[in-house]
Amino acid sequence: MLSGLLTFASNDFATPLLSVPVSGTVVLPPTIEVSPTTIDESIRSFNVKTFTLTISNTGASDLDYAIDFRNTTRVAGVGGNSQSVRFLLLAADYTYNNLINARSSLLATGLFEANSIDLLEDPSSLTLADLEPYDAVLVWTNYWFGQRYLLGDVL
Repeated sequence: MLSGLLTFASNDFATPLLSVPVSGTVVLPPTIEVSPTTIDESIRSFNVKTFTLTISNTGASDLDYAIDFRNTTRVAGVGGNSQSVRFLLLAADYTYNNLINARSSLLATGLFEANSIDLLEDPSSLTLADLEPYDAVLVWTNYWFGQRYLLGDVL
């Protein structure tokens, strides 16, 4: 236990100096160590790879931590900045509501940001430039695409 005086200096004419007794116990902080510090791996579709992440405390106090996997749509951008991944749901379906329901189901997983998923129903014209802003395009059909050859050529 340590004790001492904490003195405040002010421009108060009546009390230019005010000393307050203080006491306390010094607690050394926790020190987190993570190994490895980064994981950067490309994995083919449908493959699984397991990584071991070791979190340890080399400090003198208890370490409280949490790991949040909810925002997995974030990717490292240029210079270490973060940017959102953009998705396009492209479908020929009986109703536009099926596109909305698919978007809602993806958002309900907590893995996607609300503004990261765009919808496009049976486009009459589509170019590669239209698709370039997207990191992933999910295509399905419960009906037929009006311009199926155009869509196939662009994809």
